[in-house]
Amino acid sequence: MGRAVAYGILLAFTAMTIAVAAARPDWISDQNTFLKGFIGQDILNLLGVILAITLASVANIHLQFNHIEERYGKRGCARHEPTYVQVHFS
Repeated sequence: MGRAVAYGILLAFTAMTIAVAAARPDWISDQNTFLKGFIGQDILNLLGVILAITLASVANIHLQFNHIEERYGKRGCARHEPTYVQVHFS
C-alpha cells in the first residue's frame, strides 16, 4: 500500500467519523445507554494512564532517534544501505 492510499484511507475514515458524529450525535453522547454502561469511570482512568505512558514512551523514542541522527550526522535510514537482516543472515 502506497503512502497516498494510506493517507486517503485515513482521510476518508476521519471524514466519515465526523459526518456520523454530526448527523447522529446521540450515538456518542451520554444518552447512549450502552456506552454509558460500558465506559465507566474505572475504565476511563485506566485508559488515561495507558495513554499517558504511551505518549511519554513515544516522545522518548522520538528524542532518542533525534539524538542518534545528530550523533552520526545522517537523517534516518538510507534506502540503499542493506538492513541488519540482509547483512547478517544472508
